[in-house]
Amino acid sequence: MKITKTDTKIMVKSDYSTTFVAEAKKLSGKWNADNKSWDFDIADEDRVKALLRKIYGEDGETAVETVRVEIVLDKINWSGMPDGVLEMFGRTLLQRRSRDAAVIQHDSVLVVSGSFDHSGGSAKYPRIAQSSDMVIEVKNVPLTLAEKAAADFPEAIRIISEAKIDRVALEAEKAKLLLRIAEIEKLLAPAVQSKGN
Repeated sequence: MKITKTDTKIMVKSDYSTTFVAEAKKLSGKWNADNKSWDFDIADEDRVKALLRKIYGEDGETAVETVRVEIVLDKINWSGMPDGVLEMFGRTLLQRRSRDAAVIQHDSVLVVSGSFDHSGGSAKYPRIAQSSDMVIEVKNVPLTLAEKAAADFPEAIRIISEAKIDRVALEAEKAKLLLRIAEIEKLLAPAVQSKGN
């Protein structure tokens, strides 16, 4: 995820999520095809960041702990999910675009066991069809989202690694905070001097 800010806009580049798109529209977000980003009024920054944390488990600026998750596909409750799509953790993990198309995996997904069927569903309603022993792993899942998914689907999802944090992201966050502190000190300096006079 990448966040860019100007004086008037906050621009979000993230993995595609049908939930994010629907919620972004509620915040008057506009799709910017040239930039391939969702653009929001900077005045709504706090709401946008809260939405990003809800959907993606991160807000693009604060480093988060991540884990690896194992999913037993046969134990997932597919009701309420779009046909031919497995969307979790703010990502489209698996997708079959048409009945006879191959299943597309997100870059963070590994097949541990089992296989996908050569076709699934119907021409109008494709679905991800797999062998009964199909297990996938998903890398770099924000810990908060992994814990919620494991609680919601205890038979299907489990956390299989220790939490880790991206040190580079943490250093970048620290640098931004130090810059902001310097800006605040500069703004406060005239006020401190005038009190002394």
